[in-house]
Amino acid sequence: MSYATKSHIVGGIQPMINKIEEISGIGDGPYESMVGILQYGRVGHGYDISIPVPLDMTQNYATVSSQAASISAFDYKGDHTRTDQAIFRALIELLSKGRPGIRKLIVLCTDGATYPQKHRPYTLYYAELAKSRYNIPIFVCEVPNDYGEFATASNEDMKGEISAIVHPYPDRHYSGGETLETIVTELFTYDGGNYPNLGFSRSCPPNICPYGYTFLSYDCTTCGLTTGCVKVYDTVDMQRNWEGAEAFCNDEGAKLFRWTNLNCYNALNLHLRSFGYTNSMLFWSCGTTPYPPYQFTCGGGNNPCIETTTEPDLEGNGKKDNCVILHHKSNQDTVPLPQPCNAQKFIICQRGFI
Repeated sequence: MSYATKSHIVGGIQPMINKIEEISGIGDGPYESMVGILQYGRVGHGYDISIPVPLDMTQNYATVSSQAASISAFDYKGDHTRTDQAIFRALIELLSKGRPGIRKLIVLCTDGATYPQKHRPYTLYYAELAKSRYNIPIFVCEVPNDYGEFATASNEDMKGEISAIVHPYPDRHYSGGETLETIVTELFTYDGGNYPNLGFSRSCPPNICPYGYTFLSYDCTTCGLTTGCVKVYDTVDMQRNWEGAEAFCNDEGAKLFRWTNLNCYNALNLHLRSFGYTNSMLFWSCGTTPYPPYQFTCGGGNNPCIETTTEPDLEGNGKKDNCVILHHKSNQDTVPLPQPCNAQKFIICQRGFI
């Protein structure tokens, strides 16, 4: 794309920052937004990625604005446009430096021409990985390719790449002069007019989690009530058997962790990854049926809230006297695992807002 087009993109960055500050404020508080900006181009012998506004810098309006002011419409130096590596690096930044349990998303400015074209499948792979595994949507701000017959991809291919990145939500594709400020406005607000289907709720938590608890997701519920707040107890002195772990959580107005869908389960897995465990960790869940469908019966009393789910697959073979633990492996994946209910394991408590 031309220098003029790149300059137009850069000129839209500060208005976008202004709009985020206006809507939510920039910072690392529970209702504020953190902002990271990654810049990628093409250089010989590979790819070039810089991060002028990193997520792990001091997050406030003045600092983010100051760092963003250093961004220029830099000239290309070679013949590569590695959109695949840009999405991959953005994922690494969000997963390693973003706040656990807080909604994450990527806004990608592109003409849809990954180059060399042999890397295009990786662009689509990382885009799908972001959406399916990490629940991180990608919004595309399409910028025109000005090179006509000298472009590195056909117009059809460029449109196809963008469509695949935003699939199955075409409203995540912004073009025709729509600005970064426009995208941010629609991400945060609903003005009662034309309501684009962006594939997620714009609502923010009506309250806050108790001290020490982290909000995971609105997809975490207990019999219809939002119970997205969790607290992880992972020290040796906090190990309990299943009944003891549930009683401990009950004393905090909570219950052992349950999931009734994979979105909630994956949100917990991301949260556990943020602790940086290098060894396997074993946590009690609310499950008392050690094979799918898992049955969640914790809560006790005369009216326990009983729910079931069939996913994900169990690791190992369950026995009738087993309960379900969540095995967070050293490779950072979490799987359900049957264990004797009287075994001593760590605890994850779950509850709703204050």
